[in-house]
Amino acid sequence: MKTANAFKLLYQVAWFLAVISPITASYAASFDCSKASRPLERFICNDPDFNRLDAEMGLAYRQSNAAFPLRGFILATQRIFIVGYENCLKNVLRQSKQLSRGSECLALLKERILELEDYGRSKVYTDARLKSWTPDDLVILIQDRGPKLRIRFWGNWMPDAYRPSPFPDGKICDLSEEVESSNNSFRLKVLDDVFIKVTETEVTVGSHIMCTPRNGIAARAYRRVR
Repeated sequence: MKTANAFKLLYQVAWFLAVISPITASYAASFDCSKASRPLERFICNDPDFNRLDAEMGLAYRQSNAAFPLRGFILATQRIFIVGYENCLKNVLRQSKQLSRGSECLALLKERILELEDYGRSKVYTDARLKSWTPDDLVILIQDRGPKLRIRFWGNWMPDAYRPSPFPDGKICDLSEEVESSNNSFRLKVLDDVFIKVTETEVTVGSHIMCTPRNGIAARAYRRVR
């Protein structure tokens, strides 16, 4: 029990420091190419497409982070994105001595820019207190796309049971689906046929949703914060 409490305390401290500090991976929010020193940074600076898209992503990140009602959420999603983006770039560097552009990595950048922009257009629901959100809490994002709604569940992080380490390692709920928007009550077939009800003030999840064997989403009402 003492070990578990110590790990939880270390995680909370690490998360607090991450929220109040700038993102340390410089290419995650654009950077000064005159100071590029890491191979991945030089790769981005030497390729016009990566350079341009990285700057666009940096701008989208700053705008989304400034406007989002839950402090720390955009940072948390960015940290997980960085892990996959960095791995993609490392694969490109290993496979090509000529620093090929890596279309797969460019696609990740484009997708991330659109995702950051989507955050600004989404209705936001949560079970967290506004000033104390961490990845342990759940965020539900709903975006009206004409005849369809896109609903996304993100959060409820848990450390890996066998190799516990701080976020972003571990297990996170990240589930999404598009549904017809003509009715505010519907079932999410991709999410085990779970009944969902959406109003202007809350989202009600009708039954437990299993994300991984390690974590899930509780059946309850989540209030709207934007």
